[in-house]
Amino acid sequence: MENFYLNPKSGNRKTGFMPVSTSHKGTCPDACPFKSKGCYAKAGPLAFHWSAVTEGARGTDWKAFLSKVREIPVGTLWRHNQAGDLVGKADRINGTALRSLVSANKGKRGYTYTHYPLTSENVKSLRNANDNGFTVNVSTNRIQEVDKAMKTGLPVVTVLPVGTTGRVQTTEGGNKVLVCPATLGREITCQECGLCQKRDRSFAIGFIAHGIGKKTLGN
Repeated sequence: MENFYLNPKSGNRKTGFMPVSTSHKGTCPDACPFKSKGCYAKAGPLAFHWSAVTEGARGTDWKAFLSKVREIPVGTLWRHNQAGDLVGKADRINGTALRSLVSANKGKRGYTYTHYPLTSENVKSLRNANDNGFTVNVSTNRIQEVDKAMKTGLPVVTVLPVGTTGRVQTTEGGNKVLVCPATLGREITCQECGLCQKRDRSFAIGFIAHGIGKKTLGN
């Protein structure tokens, strides 16, 4: 099945009470190093939910999912894909599907992350999304990858190793990486923070590794 699920008001303690979606496992690109090992979504309650969406027990097809996105109130901050990635095949983003999502998001404050590789075609699709109001963060796997990703002009996030301290890290190329305040132990939700939705920021955002395999992630 190729199902997609939108929870209009998630009770996830990390995101807060905001709309959050899940896409079937087939959306994850081959380029993602966590696809086979280390993905946080493969453990705990989220793993059961993700499997249910993937197997067709929950959610809807893409067209019906877009209808639900259109129903999100104007101005609402929402997260696409607490698990899963953009619609695509292998390592290529489906530009048509992404444009339809951007259109459905019009007036809302949607954001997500992607592990699709930065090929010229994928970058073009990502720039179009970000330029038209839907924030797609480029996910890098360690701080050493941030400089190259930021040259695209797209918003960037990265994984930081367990034990990272301090609010700001600096890359070898001089780019700043603001550590997600929640991963530093602050009592703040994504709904309250909203930094990942800001497209024109001059810094990357870093998430301290968590979930299964956290000891090896970000290194």
